[in-house]
Amino acid sequence: MNKTEEKQQRVLTLLEQASHACTRAREMALLDSGISLEQLQVLGFVITASEPVTPARLARHVFREPHTISGLIARMEAAGLINRMPATNHGLKRNQVVLTATNKGEVAYKKISRQDPAQEILAGLGIDADALIEALSEIRRAGLEVMRKHQKLSFGGL
Repeated sequence: MNKTEEKQQRVLTLLEQASHACTRAREMALLDSGISLEQLQVLGFVITASEPVTPARLARHVFREPHTISGLIARMEAAGLINRMPATNHGLKRNQVVLTATNKGEVAYKKISRQDPAQEILAGLGIDADALIEALSEIRRAGLEVMRKHQKLSFGGL
């Protein structure tokens, strides 16, 4: 392995380690809330999305298979965090549904978001957040392209 390949390997290793450390820190902060990190991410997307959120759009956003999202939606609906509404009022096909947060879901999201350690993790970096977002988005895009070469992505990616 030459020096360039070693550096590339190191970058990917550090990205995976950083992702794992941040995910674990966020999961630990959620332990007493009764809401998983995955559920928090769904609530955040449903609450902040500028367009109606269908299960298919949610699957693409969180990089999950549609059947995985169906189970997650069912559990969140049973917990009273989200509702499935007919999409007809949103200009979508008759057989589609739109996900909306319940009052309980919105309250939980706002409360938990205030306790999210993301600010603590990112606050002291001292780097340009826009440049970091751009670089990470490009890495994500490149990763999805490699995945597409090896298999069909049912969730499509972003």
